[in-house]
Amino acid sequence: KWHPMTICNLNGDTLEKVIQYDSNKLFKYVRGSTCASTFENQHWFVVHIVSHEKPRHYYHMLVILNEEYKIIKHSSIFKFEGESIEYCLGIIVEKDSVIMSYSTWDRTTRIGVYDKKYIDSIVKYTV
Repeated sequence: KWHPMTICNLNGDTLEKVIQYDSNKLFKYVRGSTCASTFENQHWFVVHIVSHEKPRHYYHMLVILNEEYKIIKHSSIFKFEGESIEYCLGIIVEKDSVIMSYSTWDRTTRIGVYDKKYIDSIVKYTV
């Protein structure tokens, strides 16, 4: 859960809360995320925020956590192609690039490869 930030361990069929702290109120609108990509002791995620229109609109945000699972930075919201329905499925962070897999309208498969310096420049909001 992103607000309040809640980290759990799965013990059999039971979730056991390990960490919980207040996060920025923006995160109460965040739903879901990719699995983490760990790079230089940071955990990177792509999360989404949904605007419930017809059709609904998905917006994305990059979020970075430190080793203690505290949110340290995030980007502004963005779209990959400007389509109403976009859903990011994965992220890989490397030294020189950030790779994100996503779909549009639940019927396409896309892979975006972005320069890491550019991504670092947009992930600038500290919490």
